[in-house]
Order: sequence, then structure tokens, then C-alpha cells
Amino acid sequence: MKTLFLLLLSLTHIVAVQAQETWTLKQCVEQALKNNLQIKQSAYNKESAKRSMEQSYANTLPTINGFATHTYNFGQTIDPFTNQFASQQVRSNSLGLNGQLVLFNGLQNVHSIQQNKLAYTASEFDLQKTKNDISIAVASAYLQVIFAEEQFTNVSVQAALTLQQRNRIEKLYHAGSLAKSALLDIEAQLAMEELQVVNSENQVNLSYLNLKQLIEIDPTTSIRLEKPEVYSMEAYLPPQTAAGIYEISLEKMPEIKSAEYKYYASKKRLAASRGGMSPRLTLSGNYGSGYSGLQKEITGISLSGTDTIGFTGSGDYVYQPKYTFQTQPKSFNDQLRDNINRSVGFTLTIPIFNGWATKTNIGIAKLTMQGNELALEQTKRQLQKNVQTAHADVLAAFQKYKASNKSYLAFKESFTYASSRFEQGVINAIEFNDAKNKLIKSESEWLQAKYDLLFKIKILEFYSGNPIEF
Repeated sequence: MKTLFLLLLSLTHIVAVQAQETWTLKQCVEQALKNNLQIKQSAYNKESAKRSMEQSYANTLPTINGFATHTYNFGQTIDPFTNQFASQQVRSNSLGLNGQLVLFNGLQNVHSIQQNKLAYTASEFDLQKTKNDISIAVASAYLQVIFAEEQFTNVSVQAALTLQQRNRIEKLYHAGSLAKSALLDIEAQLAMEELQVVNSENQVNLSYLNLKQLIEIDPTTSIRLEKPEVYSMEAYLPPQTAAGIYEISLEKMPEIKSAEYKYYASKKRLAASRGGMSPRLTLSGNYGSGYSGLQKEITGISLSGTDTIGFTGSGDYVYQPKYTFQTQPKSFNDQLRDNINRSVGFTLTIPIFNGWATKTNIGIAKLTMQGNELALEQTKRQLQKNVQTAHADVLAAFQKYKASNKSYLAFKESFTYASSRFEQGVINAIEFNDAKNKLIKSESEWLQAKYDLLFKIKILEFYSGNPIEF
């Protein structure tokens, strides 16, 4: 008994070293949702879709741009501000604002807004789908750890019992009550069970590593999982048919909603593409001014003489005074003030031929819509298959659980009887070990069936819209 106590104490110590912090399934899922890269990528896709939606709203606003030019002319030209011919170097500047507002373009902007709104909603459901997938994976890894730990505990206890039997047989052998073959048989059994303990411990460590990698925590972090309370497995059986669960899942599953909104978005894209065939009416306006190096202003006038410009009927000369004007270049600020110009206009553009671009866009949009329609139908069919499979899996897993439980109880009772007969010397070590190996195998199968059934039940509940939790 002392040996058994020391072994169990050692086992408790090993588990306690790993179990410095207790995590629930909810905590594991939340940690995965917080750090998983797939979820972050899906969140970025959602944000990108949101920006596209916001931009489609902004496309209905007018466009306003400022402009400024600074030009030197070195050849003959007509100055745009003085309308004078110039052949010398002339500097000119233009400053201003121009704006444009689309009044009608075949409702392309309206349909684009609706398309991007639907695409953004679809991206929200895509994000939820990714979260669901990660949650299911975490739940599976979580239960795998629980199963591995129970398996490790069971084989460790069995190894401790075998060690106890080995010590007892060794004493009987030295006392001359048993042959050496009995001692060798029990030592071989002990060696095999010690190997099972090592393999089970390795499986626990690997299961923990898989879970830690999935929830994105440091693999060296010591954690312990809270074991779910498992009551009568009959209470978990689905009360509904597969068809009933499928009808519920059609309203609950985000992949269905995502496929639906992508299909609706593609219909709006087709409508927007068809809008490219309609006339386009645009309101435009300009406000600007400019400067020219040729523009002068008069600073003074002086009489410099007269010019003969004709004769009267009596033969007298007709004179015209001749003036000399003093000028200087007009200042930059004065020209900007005096040269202000404004304009408002409407432009009607009627598409006639553009290299089949509009027709091609319509064709591509139509194919996209048809593809999304097929994708929606495929998603529905796949969901139906998944629900049917999950429902059948639960029923099959329940039958396996009942059979393995019955087998385990039978082998447990058989082992108890074999232990008693072995203690009395009625059966040899080989028969005893055979009964024990059958018990270990049946117990392992029962544990595996139990957690497999629990996981499949939770998957079926998930398709009914319930969160995965224990």
C-alpha cells in the first residue's frame, strides 16, 4: 500500500505541476478569438468592405479641385488675359477652383451604395463564420486534452496496481510459493503498462501543445483545463429530426447569410453595370483668375502733338491731338482681382460606343451574379449534408457509447473476479494480465466514445444555433 500511495502521490504531483492555472472552454475560445490570425484577417476584410461602402456614399458628393499654373511663353501667342499677340517672353499665372456634380448616371451610384452595403454585411457574417470554425476547433482540442488526461490517469492507476501485484509476487517467489515464471510474467506486464503510462503522458503533452498553439499562447505556459460535467448521455440526445435542425440552421448559420448577401450584392452590381448604358448629366462650375506679364495700367497722359487725319469740304486740315501714355505692368494682386471669371454649365454625355466596355462589364456582372447564386445553393446543400451527417453521427456515437460502456462494466466486473481468483492462486499471472489488458482497452474505448459523443452532440447543438459550451 505504501508503494501505491507513493505512486499516486507522484502522479498527483505531475498533474499539479501542469495545473497552475485553470482554464474553462469559454476562456480558451475567447483567447483564440482574440489572437487567432485567421480571425484578424477576416476582421481586416470586414474593415476593407466598410471603407468601400463609405466611399460609395462619398461618390455622390461633388468633386472640387483647386488649380494653379505658372507659365513662361517664348514664342508667338495670344495672351489669354489681354488678347494681344506676343512674341517675347511672357509670364502668365492661373488660379482657381473647379467643381463637378453628377446629377444622373443611370442610378449607378445608388446601386453601388446598395451593393457595397450588402457586401459589408456579408463580410460581417464571414467574420462570424471564421469565429465559429475556430470555436469548434478549440472545443475539439479541449476535449482531446480531457480525454488524454483521463487516459493517463487510468493507465497510471493500473500500472500502480500492477506494481503492487509485482511486489507481492516477488515476496511469494522468494518464499518459494510461486515459480519464477510468475514473477517474469508480472514484470513483463508491468513493463508494458509503464510504456503505456509514458505514451499516455506524451499524448497529454501533445494535446496541450495543440490546444496552446490553437489559442495562441506560449507553449511553455502551464495551464489546467476545467473538466466538463457529464451527466446521463441520454439527456443530450437531439429531440429534433435532421430536417428540423436544418431549417433552424438556415436562419442561424452565418455562412448562409454571407452567401445570401453576396448574391444580393452581385445583383446590385449588375444593375449598376447596366446603368453605364444610360446618358450622364453633370453639373460643373469654375471660379478663377489669372495674371499676365503683358497686361499694363496707365499711370499718366501727356499731349505730344497733333496728327492730320483729313480735310474739310473747304480744304482745311482736320487735326487730332496725339497723346503719349505712360504705363507700367499691372500688379499681380490687381490682376487677380480684375480677372476673376465664373462659369456654371451642364454636360450631357450620351454613350454611343466605348469599345464594348459597358457590354463586357454587364456580362461579367451577370456571370458573377449567377456564380453567387450557385454558391448560395451549394452552401445550403453543404449545410444540409453537414446537419444530416452530424445528426447521424450523434445517433451512431450514442450506440457506440452504450456498447463500450456495457463492455467496460463487464470487463471491470470480470477483472474484479479475476483479481480475487489471482489472489487465491486459482489463476496464473497470464490469465490475470489478460483480464487486466481487456479492462484497460475497454476503459480506453469507453472514454473515447464518451468524449466523441459529447463533442458530436455539441456540434449538432451548434447547428441549432446554440453556442459551444459545457
